[in-house]
Amino acid sequence: EVARKDVVELGPGDEVKVFMRFRDFLGKYPAHCHNTVHEDHAMMFRWDVVP
Repeated sequence: EVARKDVVELGPGDEVKVFMRFRDFLGKYPAHCHNTVHEDHAMMFRWDVVP
């Protein structure tokens, strides 16, 4: 199925690369799930924005 998706299921040790367009915002940014149950289960990650 070819379509844009905003959910990716990952297993232990899996990785995903997400390609997005940023103009002037290079660097590392933390992100997390706003669902507090998920947040309590370490649903946090870091965006590494590279050129």
